[in-house]
Amino acid sequence: MTSPTGFTAPARAVAMLAETRSPAKLAVEFNWGEYVIWHLGPRIQVSLDGRRETVYAEQVYQEGLAFMFGRKGWNSILDERGADLALVRRDFPAYNLLKLKPGWTLVYEDDTCGLFASDASSVGTELKYVTPRGDIPDNGAGLFFP
Repeated sequence: MTSPTGFTAPARAVAMLAETRSPAKLAVEFNWGEYVIWHLGPRIQVSLDGRRETVYAEQVYQEGLAFMFGRKGWNSILDERGADLALVRRDFPAYNLLKLKPGWTLVYEDDTCGLFASDASSVGTELKYVTPRGDIPDNGAGLFFP
């Protein structure tokens, strides 16, 4: 089933993060940032969201695009901005780049996304003990987001 709005959200991965307690910085794509904030903010801070014109500098937006699409400097959000986690679409270059990045581990994946944790992240450690909820569609189909 697809969402009536056509919006795809990493619903199951976000539900897993809701089961953790530690604060974290999450590298996430533009389209998913507000969804994450709605469910996990302010404990989980996102790298970018739909408020980009009013909240983020153009440089931050460009770093977000580089991250998602695997462009030069794609890892600056991880290395220079201190991200603990990364939530990326499976069909974006960042997914494969993160699978190859030393110090980062894939802690969850489904047909929609991959959730990666820095090996130094306390949230990554917590996620090892969280079971994905089968009652939540991985892509958010049938769920509504304001």
